[in-house]
Amino acid sequence: MDGESQLGRAYLGTLALTLSNPMTIVSFAAVAAGLSGGLPLTAAGQAQVVAGVFSGSALWWLLLAYGGGALLSRLGQRGRRGLDIACGMLLLAMAAALAWKAAGG
Repeated sequence: MDGESQLGRAYLGTLALTLSNPMTIVSFAAVAAGLSGGLPLTAAGQAQVVAGVFSGSALWWLLLAYGGGALLSRLGQRGRRGLDIACGMLLLAMAAALAWKAAGG
């Protein structure tokens, strides 16, 4: 399988995951409610809000998938390993900070 089809599959999978996430649905509902300004939206206005939020989300994930793929292809094996280690250390530091805070520290 070539790189472009793998990126396309990764993008579509992530987009589907995002759209099926309950928190995403709740946040979209909150955005739609906030954009209405307390005024009732017409059916056309509601469709525009939904289309705009969907398009924005799709564009965001497209940029993330493309940008991440482009970055990883330029890093090479050694760069990827370094990035993996750095991200792992960041996650461990955040977990330690959270545990410290939960313990009352």
